[in-house]
Amino acid sequence: MKTMLSEFYQKYKVYIKGILAILLFFYSSTFSMIPIWLFQLDPNKITAKENLMLGIFNYVFLFLIYILMYKKDFLENLKDFKKRPNKIIDVGFKYWTIGLFFMVISNLILMRFFPGTSSNNENAVQLYIQNFPILAIISTSLLGPFIEEVVFRKTFKDMIKKPIFFILISGIVFGLMHVLGQATTLAEFLYFIPYAALGISFAWMYYKTDNFFTPCMMHFIHNLILTLISIIGLSL
Repeated sequence: MKTMLSEFYQKYKVYIKGILAILLFFYSSTFSMIPIWLFQLDPNKITAKENLMLGIFNYVFLFLIYILMYKKDFLENLKDFKKRPNKIIDVGFKYWTIGLFFMVISNLILMRFFPGTSSNNENAVQLYIQNFPILAIISTSLLGPFIEEVVFRKTFKDMIKKPIFFILISGIVFGLMHVLGQATTLAEFLYFIPYAALGISFAWMYYKTDNFFTPCMMHFIHNLILTLISIIGLSL
């Protein structure tokens, strides 16, 4: 019996780990119950700051789990990155620039045809940046990119063998994740397109370098730049 289970796991390991990683991401809010229970917090009286801290706790928890799940792959990718950093960085910036271009263009088109609308996800992020800039940097610029790249790039690349399908599906799902559950109008829903453009560029650079740290690094840089621009803009 153990042998059969072991053979089954080895045969479908990438799918089992991938599905588990995705499920952990979408149900990570349940991790919040740990600090709520430890510190005897009232779920009905949690402040905005405490809510953000709980979100960071969820991210840290996920970060540690993903490190354990993919430790071997991450170590191999880190060795590869050290061997050819210039190549990986060049490819990363090249495809990030392409993704950023299409992200900006699609945002401008949406604002042109749907004036006065914006992404609810972006509005929520801006609110956190305005009130808790340091915590926002930790959440959106450090932990968030790593976790999202594991979920929407690492798992998808492992499970989807056709490069074009991996790139498109990874990007589209990444885009939809940023609007589903928050968009209340067609205009708000269509803002998945700019996010998808960026997600496709991350998947593309991952495929080109076959190194997880390429999209992870560029995602980190992208979010950090936008967060710092927001902080500077709010302080002026």
